[in-house]
Amino acid sequence: MRSMMLETSIGISIGAAIVTILYFKRRRSAHGLLNTEELILQPISVLHDQKTTIIVGGGICGLSIAYHLAQKQKETGIHGRIIIIDALADIFRAVSCFNSGVLAYKWHSGDLKEFAEYSFKVYQTLLEKETAFRDSCGYRYLLKFDLIPQTGASMAKPPAWLQVPDGWHVLIDPKSKDAGAINPVKLGQWLVSQCIARHVAFYSHSRLVKVDLTDEGTIDMVHIRHGAETYKLPCQSLVLAAGAWTPSLFNDVFPLSNCPMYPKISSGNYITVKIPAKTELNYHAQVTLTTDNGSRLEFVDRGDGTIFICGLNNTETPICDVEDEAPPDEDAISEMQAYAKRFLAAPQDQQTVQSRAATSTTELVTAGRTYRPLLSRQLPIITRVPANKLLMNARSSKACPADQGEVMGGGVYVCYGHGSFGLTDGMGSGVLMSQLILGLKTDVDMDKFGLPV
Repeated sequence: MRSMMLETSIGISIGAAIVTILYFKRRRSAHGLLNTEELILQPISVLHDQKTTIIVGGGICGLSIAYHLAQKQKETGIHGRIIIIDALADIFRAVSCFNSGVLAYKWHSGDLKEFAEYSFKVYQTLLEKETAFRDSCGYRYLLKFDLIPQTGASMAKPPAWLQVPDGWHVLIDPKSKDAGAINPVKLGQWLVSQCIARHVAFYSHSRLVKVDLTDEGTIDMVHIRHGAETYKLPCQSLVLAAGAWTPSLFNDVFPLSNCPMYPKISSGNYITVKIPAKTELNYHAQVTLTTDNGSRLEFVDRGDGTIFICGLNNTETPICDVEDEAPPDEDAISEMQAYAKRFLAAPQDQQTVQSRAATSTTELVTAGRTYRPLLSRQLPIITRVPANKLLMNARSSKACPADQGEVMGGGVYVCYGHGSFGLTDGMGSGVLMSQLILGLKTDVDMDKFGLPV
């Protein structure tokens, strides 16, 4: 694996009166994101009164929470250290990295549509205020095409990279007018760089293994395992945003809790292929089709000469350990490759559909499986967990304060259950969670985002 190395150092708090300088080499991994696998720890003394927020999970939700929390700390003058820990060696490695990159809300309904529109507007604000965001993340508006088995002339001009065989028809989805798409890998890179610029510290290849609680159910210390070593860190606010692994992690570190989340898991397969045909320059194209056996496939161009293809999902595959590479369904991968060869265009100097189909070349770049965290309801969990839910015998019986203006004294927070819409909804989740942590008035009513009952 070739990687780009940049040296940096970040200070993080450990122990009641100790700070550790987290010195690492910023390593760009094969998919381009941050790898901080090599850590060298050097303790020095520091002030004791720093408030620390530890976020477990380096995906879209975790990074968005850290980014917006750092922003709001600066705006409000509320100072505190922010630390992200992730079990993987690479930040932003799991489903946040391997997805279509589509940002949309009009295909939803009810409460989910309202929340998705709120989160979509957070992206629009970033586009307006962060001058480098659009180019850095490859953001473009989206055109969605439906490919259906029907004869006759197509109602829309397909993207240049799509090969439309005889007997198929192309329609454009009018709801894609208010939608966009982004390159998830580049989004991850941008968020990591922005977090580092705001002094967010990263512990990759590290796991939360224990949380010490007081009799009242408040956090005393958290235990982080990195390699063979375990470190104790003071923590005022702990955020669990570990995607599909959040419920099991919660149960592991709070074994006396009475806080069921009723999770469901959906796994999906994906491939990324490189094609010789040009992708669109001024927009991202998404093409959906129904396979011969009734499954749904999506093709989305990344704007970099590659096409991301996903689908053939199921809810039967058990989730793997967070540090393991999820094994793809080889039959599903083969089927997607066959559809790629069938529907992705060969170089334009091939004159006929028949000759293009015979010579179509698609180079497989990546293939794998991801797990999506689901709930039995539409909206995700974005909430503070009451102390009496963490310890069945906790002395405190207070629920999350109804007064959004009351400054909270830390606690345990959960951000989970975004399903297939994590990339769209994760950015808005970061804003709302940062407001909860700082005790600010939230932009939306948070009652619907509470724990399942």
